[in-house]
Amino acid sequence: MTKDRHVAEQLLRVDEVAEFLAVSRRSVYRLVQSGQLRCVRVGAASPRIRVGDLIAFIESQRYPPAST
Repeated sequence: MTKDRHVAEQLLRVDEVAEFLAVSRRSVYRLVQSGQLRCVRVGAASPRIRVGDLIAFIESQRYPPAST
């Protein structure tokens, strides 16, 4: 596994994502519940967000949208 792929697979807690995005934990939960931000659930623990999914979410929020 390459270093970049390893980083993309790391899991972040909701509070870490909230701090990074400068939003509340509740906002992160709303993003997860709406399907805008993908998460991983491990057992009964609170959701974890892969770094790669967080980056994808941020990219999807660009304005104007990136041209393809």
